[in-house]
Amino acid sequence: MSQVVGVPHYLVGEIMEKLLVPFEMKELTEDDDFYYFKGYASTFGNVDLGNDVVVEGAFTETITKFSKESPLPALWQHDHHEPVGVFDVLREDKKGLYIEGRMPKEDSFVRERVAPQMRIKSVKAMSIGFWIKDWKHEDDVRKLLKIDLIEISLVTSPMNPDAVITDFKSLSFDDIKEIDIRELEKQFKEGVKLSNKATKTIISAIKSLRDEGESNRDDWSEVMESLKSIKEA
Repeated sequence: MSQVVGVPHYLVGEIMEKLLVPFEMKELTEDDDFYYFKGYASTFGNVDLGNDVVVEGAFTETITKFSKESPLPALWQHDHHEPVGVFDVLREDKKGLYIEGRMPKEDSFVRERVAPQMRIKSVKAMSIGFWIKDWKHEDDVRKLLKIDLIEISLVTSPMNPDAVITDFKSLSFDDIKEIDIRELEKQFKEGVKLSNKATKTIISAIKSLRDEGESNRDDWSEVMESLKSIKEA
């Protein structure tokens, strides 16, 4: 079952899901060339803020795509312009998706920002970026049965994404004239954790509605439903 079921036409194919997992790093080790870390990028059976739960076996297929020659990238805060390393080990066990990552010391951003912040534990979580290949609803929970990994990010503790969606959905059509587009874009990226492409698509739709005025008042409900669909599809 595809993740885009029920998503409005202008968002089909645009949404990359993200899932946050608390990250307990025992230690950040290093040698002359690299920093090393390990832990779990996803755990099975835990229901997240969006009522999603990853089922054992969800990563079995996707991890076979990656190798030493073509590793899964490690990103900083889901920014595809900020790669910070690679994952040399991706392995499912009974607990979840176990990873071992490596970051180059010759990268000044890694050396001066990422590694020091990991040491003092300002980076408290890992978050996976993925497409959903198969899922089912059960007891008001969306069970993720098969996941296609895109990246794994080191992230600080984000705001509650449900709160961002609730705040956005409380807006009326008349409110869009007062929306701070830059602030809304930040909320989508940092709170709801939408991809840059999905955020731009929604922002563009809002700008279009605002520019065209009363003639598009009825279309505002479709924008509202798009946020609901992202969590419930």
